[in-house]
Amino acid sequence: MPLDFYDISDTQHRQRLFEIEHVDFGTLQEVLVKLKKVSGVEIDPYGTTRIYPDHVELIISLIKAELLEGKTNKELKKHEVLNRLLRYFETASNGLLVIGE
Repeated sequence: MPLDFYDISDTQHRQRLFEIEHVDFGTLQEVLVKLKKVSGVEIDPYGTTRIYPDHVELIISLIKAELLEGKTNKELKKHEVLNRLLRYFETASNGLLVIGE
C-alpha cells in the first residue's frame, strides 16, 4: 500500500515526487495523528488527499519535533526514515496531492 505524492497542481499525476511505502507510513503515524489533531487533516491511505502548503509546513515541524525526541539505538531506524521523509516534504513548496492505493 504505497502512497504516491504529486505536486498539488499535477492533477493528471504525470510526475510523482516521491512515494511512501506501508512500513514508512507506519513510522510516520505519530506525526499524522498530531497533524489530524492540530489541523483536522487526515491522509487517507486508500483515497486522495490534498495537503496545502501550510499543512506541509506543519508536517515538517512535526517531523522535526519527533526527531528531537528519544534517540536510543532502538529508534535509529525510525530516525533514518523520518529524516528521509523530512527531505521529501521539504521539497513540496506548493502543496501535495496524495494518492493512496
